[in-house]
Amino acid sequence: MSAENIASTALLFLGVVLGPLIFFASIVAYGVKRIAVLFCEYRERRYLRSLPCGRCQYFANDEFLKCAVNPLQALTDEAHHCRDFAAMASSEITNEYDYYLKNKSH
Repeated sequence: MSAENIASTALLFLGVVLGPLIFFASIVAYGVKRIAVLFCEYRERRYLRSLPCGRCQYFANDEFLKCAVNPLQALTDEAHHCRDFAAMASSEITNEYDYYLKNKSH
């Protein structure tokens, strides 16, 4: 067997065996990464829904000023103990908060 024949056989082996293997491994890696990202987004949404900010009349659906009374506390761990929390009566603001949560990741 000549060196040229061995080289072409080796390249054929690499193309036929390792090509599909690398392709499927990359698909699996992408899927695992995408699932991890979706899980992190789910955990963040779940955490934000546990905060009382969305049910407060002072919460604003504004990118720059989320809360008119405590802007530094809004949507943080400190919001659980907010002294100025004022529950709202209408469900309209809750819908705005849900809209904010849905569009925050985009």
